[in-house]
Amino acid sequence: MTIYNFYIFNKFGKCIYYKDLQRVRKNDMDQEEEFKLIFDSIQQLKSYTTNSYKMFYLETLTGYKLLLNTDPDATGIHDLLQTIYKSFSDIIVSNGLIDPNDKVNCDEFESTINQLITSHPSYQKAPLIKNK
Repeated sequence: MTIYNFYIFNKFGKCIYYKDLQRVRKNDMDQEEEFKLIFDSIQQLKSYTTNSYKMFYLETLTGYKLLLNTDPDATGIHDLLQTIYKSFSDIIVSNGLIDPNDKVNCDEFESTINQLITSHPSYQKAPLIKNK
């Protein structure tokens, strides 16, 4: 089991935070294109599972959309998303000096995300898969 990547979108569909934890395949797509594709996917599907990964999604009352891509066998991810959102709310949204609709650039939040995800039972270092 492992956790691959994490996104936060604001209510306007802009990706304001992205964390690549363990992407096992190289992506040739432009990052902004990837963000648009992911956002469109969550608008349509809300969640889905393939043989390779599972997408977990949380939408808040304030319109933020949090998304974690994991191994299909990962467990406890909905609780992890709730915990991450609480940290986001406490560190970013509640801080009057930070515009919560801008790209998140906060060392405290980055550190918190790293600690929350890497200490989660579903997080394990994934073996790298080389592209052919």
